[in-house]
Amino acid sequence: MNFGWLLLAVTSQGFQLQLEFDPPIPKVEATSIQHFLEADQRQLPSPLLIKRLHRDIDLMHRFAERTCRRQSGSTRIFVCRLVESPRVRNVKIEGRLPYSILRSDILRRAILRPGKRLPIKEYKKATKQPDTVSEKPDHWAHLSQRAQQRIKEYIDSQGFTNSKIEVQVQKLSNAPGRVDVLIKVIPGKPHRWGKITVQGLTTREQREVKGRLRPLTGPFREDILQTRLESEEQRLRKSGYVEVHADYELTTNNDVVDMVITFQLGPNLKQTFHGKLLAPASLLKTKSTFETARSAGPRQMEATVKALKGYYQRRGYFRPEVLAQDPEEASLEVEERSLERQAKAILADPSKDRRNAMNRVTQRRIELRERRRQLQATRRQSRHIAFHINPGRHARCVDVRIAGIPRELQQQILEEGILATKPPISGRHDGYILDEDVTADQERIRSWMERRGWLVTDVSTVLRQKGEGEVQVIFPVIASEPSYIRSVSLVGVSDGEEDDDGNPTEDLYDDLMEALDIRPGSPFLENTPEELRRRTLRFYRVRGYPTTEVDSMVGFLADGVSTRLIIQEGRRVLYGGMILTGMERTQREKIREVFTAKTGEPFDPQVFHKGAAILRSWRVFRRVSVQFLGLEEGREKIWVHIAVQENTSRTLDLTLGFSIEDYFQAALRYRDRNILGRAWSWDTLGAYGLLIGRRSELRSTLKMPRLLGTHTDFSLEPRLFYREPSRAALWDDDFQWKNDANNLLILRAAAKIAHRVSAFTTLKADYAYSLERDQTGDENVEISTGATTFEANWLRVDNPFNPHQGLQLRGSVKLAAPFLLGDSYFLSTVGQASAYIPVGRSTLATNFRGGSVLELTDQANVPPSDLFRLGGDRSVRGFPQDWIRLTHPAAVDSDVGRDGHANVFALGSLEWRIPVGEQNAGGGMAFSFFSDLGWVASELEGSRRTNMGWSNGLAVNYVLPIGPVGLVVAHQTIQPDFDQSYLDRPEPDDYQLIALPNALNRFGYHLTMGYVF
Repeated sequence: MNFGWLLLAVTSQGFQLQLEFDPPIPKVEATSIQHFLEADQRQLPSPLLIKRLHRDIDLMHRFAERTCRRQSGSTRIFVCRLVESPRVRNVKIEGRLPYSILRSDILRRAILRPGKRLPIKEYKKATKQPDTVSEKPDHWAHLSQRAQQRIKEYIDSQGFTNSKIEVQVQKLSNAPGRVDVLIKVIPGKPHRWGKITVQGLTTREQREVKGRLRPLTGPFREDILQTRLESEEQRLRKSGYVEVHADYELTTNNDVVDMVITFQLGPNLKQTFHGKLLAPASLLKTKSTFETARSAGPRQMEATVKALKGYYQRRGYFRPEVLAQDPEEASLEVEERSLERQAKAILADPSKDRRNAMNRVTQRRIELRERRRQLQATRRQSRHIAFHINPGRHARCVDVRIAGIPRELQQQILEEGILATKPPISGRHDGYILDEDVTADQERIRSWMERRGWLVTDVSTVLRQKGEGEVQVIFPVIASEPSYIRSVSLVGVSDGEEDDDGNPTEDLYDDLMEALDIRPGSPFLENTPEELRRRTLRFYRVRGYPTTEVDSMVGFLADGVSTRLIIQEGRRVLYGGMILTGMERTQREKIREVFTAKTGEPFDPQVFHKGAAILRSWRVFRRVSVQFLGLEEGREKIWVHIAVQENTSRTLDLTLGFSIEDYFQAALRYRDRNILGRAWSWDTLGAYGLLIGRRSELRSTLKMPRLLGTHTDFSLEPRLFYREPSRAALWDDDFQWKNDANNLLILRAAAKIAHRVSAFTTLKADYAYSLERDQTGDENVEISTGATTFEANWLRVDNPFNPHQGLQLRGSVKLAAPFLLGDSYFLSTVGQASAYIPVGRSTLATNFRGGSVLELTDQANVPPSDLFRLGGDRSVRGFPQDWIRLTHPAAVDSDVGRDGHANVFALGSLEWRIPVGEQNAGGGMAFSFFSDLGWVASELEGSRRTNMGWSNGLAVNYVLPIGPVGLVVAHQTIQPDFDQSYLDRPEPDDYQLIALPNALNRFGYHLTMGYVF
């Protein structure tokens, strides 16, 4: 037998244990498994000890085969041979798959995934074949058969017959403990649509249904048939057959599928609407719930009445009246009540003709019963429901009061804004009174008061007419004053005395009372018992009592509430050690640093759950599982098995892009999220401007998270930026395939430190050295800058990619000086504030940015990239890139590379983001109306020179989970002024590939990805 083995023999508890692993595993893991198996093993008889070893090995769910035996001799020596279940290294699919079958769909049904172990339960089902006695049994044959069957069932469901599937599990000689999976797929012949027989409909409808069910092309697929039958059922429900149901039966002859479809129509429902409708009957019919409920019973009639009332209430009508009834049944009930009154009158009349009159009434009652039976019989074919509607009159809520409680408490409820019923608020609430809102408000008031200790008996609603179209809503509350805790007693807590077995215990009483943090005199809230129970469990788990059980009892007395906690402490356990498996590139010690538990200390499961959450946040592992070994078995020391499954960390992507300002671009990006096995990330991007593309760059980022602490990250970011702002178009006569005379080159390297102060606050500091060369014709300007930057960011929004509510504040200070290894000497400050206010489904977003550059010497040599020009898709969106600039002759200095750059800028934006239609997890359409105002200024020749631009526009976006992608069109409401002596005035066609006509010369457009703020 060819297997590697590792021998570990330690005398412990009166026996020696030797472990043999097939294939060999790292020595560190083998040692951990050795210690786990030896720990807590008392002097047991050999059969019981072997049984205990087998049980502990099975707890790890790692070894497919284990055999433990005792060697002969007087010394107790046990040898265990462990066969590890291999991991899947790669899954390969061979075969010509049709377009309707994706490889990802096959992988999902193959059970076998890259990085996962083969399931041990399948290994145990292996059996030897009678004709292969001399060969080794295929232990994974049953697993291969299961995968083949699942894939075959899926392919057959996609419309193929006689498909052949073969799944092979191939062992690798050069990679012990790894296997490759080969899936061979031969789809076979596609099913064909055969004869369609439709029953239960008229001849004309049968022909129409056949035509809609049979597709023009494509194989037969049962899921397509089911989808189209659902559409037919929905069509019939809209025509009145709300209880329709379709069954089908399939018959396969070779590759032809014949089908028999039977429709069970049920009664035809007719709905009529009477009264002052104020809306088309077709619109009111869409509010009914019969089609969705597929029934026309009394419950659905009540739901439809409720929906109709809600429709009129949303239109501003106060307390509309809707009555639903069957006209024929209602007429029978009227006649029955009339006959009942006649019978009572006859019985009260002592005349001699009473018997004959009573006989006439009885005969009419018999006729009514017969008519009712006939009506019940006809209901199997048709039914009529009439809705009598009186919408009432318009009214709005003018005031909301809560009665029966102190005025201060009422004011708190109203100020928190938890009620849906409220007076009109411009742009936010229309003031309409809805029954569903009133009912929900009653529950909100009850919950709010109960959380503050009040015992609420009842909350009702009173509507008071105040004036024409004005209603006051009053919520009377019946509640008693808050109760207070009189005493908290603990039962079952260790007090330092010996237990029943004579073992000493620790005194936990005082520490537990302090940890509860609830004293007599505190208000008794609705969740107080559960909160006491949760804090008690937390107290014991930290001290190594993971099996503690706590029950809380509450007694209401005249002078307060008495609370008793009944505690069953259980057995105290200690942390024994960790078994860490599954690493391929990640360093073992790097993972161990996450878990702060030490061997021999009280066992706390929360430490390992938190550590696993941190590992998942690294985005290196596809799966992190935590298993506690020996906890359920009652061992004194608990071992923790951490199994990780590494994700694909190296990726190479090629993208082609286009933007309005930079035109075409090709980019090659390489990313590695696990450099040196320390979960560091290295991201390198090389972009090249294709043909008329204006921008090329090469940048790389090495991020070293948690290098200087748990919340402190360090990164290195070198970058090379190259742009040709005046490259000619492909069809121009002066087009050049090589570089143009005008270009900008920036070489930059930065070292950054980021520290997360809290969940919302981040502080950053960096040092950057840059060399900027601005080539304008024959003139060449080079400026080197050494600078350090300090930045603070406070972000608290509900969604960082698509914020709907929240606030963001950001500020930075940058100092460039000669002692920082550069030619520049200036101080730059930039600040930004963004706010997001929800307005129904839409969002009102506002943003303000401002900054200034202070030149500390006369020859400050501020590079143009640190100065300000506005315009483009990230600032004032109605203008092209860098359009808003200074045009005074003094603002143009070719010696330092300045071309309209300013020292001060201010930018304000207001945007209304409106989602359109249905929004799902994948995205949805949205419109944005925005207004941008930008202003730049500098001190030139002893006076301040300024310029500004204002644009208003519309953005059409498709909002993805990572942000919107769309088209922005804006009108240049106020254009910047250009000095007559400014020769290099930019033109729109300098920045946009397709210039707009002269009639639209005040409009600008951009293709955007992501929100500007």
